[in-house]
Amino acid sequence: YRKQHQAPELTYNDELCSAAQKWADHMLGIKSLGHSDTNDGENVFYSFSSVQKTPA
Repeated sequence: YRKQHQAPELTYNDELCSAAQKWADHMLGIKSLGHSDTNDGENVFYSFSSVQKTPA
């Protein structure tokens, strides 16, 4: 899809990964979700079900 639309290949970025982990640890520490004050794109979401499921 990216090549078809002349978009560059994705690459792994150690600095971005480190910043993401630091923010995830921060949210865990404050027990709250939210967006950081960076210009990096973020998807922050949490969901659960109150319906219990029996393991197969």
